[in-house]
Amino acid sequence: MKSVEHMARQCAGCIHFDNDSRTLEALIPGLSSLGSGDGSARGDDGYCIRHGRFTGARAVCAAFRARPGG
Repeated sequence: MKSVEHMARQCAGCIHFDNDSRTLEALIPGLSSLGSGDGSARGDDGYCIRHGRFTGARAVCAAFRARPGG
């Protein structure tokens, strides 16, 4: 079982994480040819602006910075 602290530091709550479908379609060439950035296969995953890569919403890393109010 994951700790509460681990879950609170997941990428989905980080200022560097962007999972907006328009952003993903602009950043990942060819994504829209697969349907759209809203696809169910992607789920809540998104793009880490700090590391420049697609990542899982539940991933964690040392560069985590909480979103204001979150």
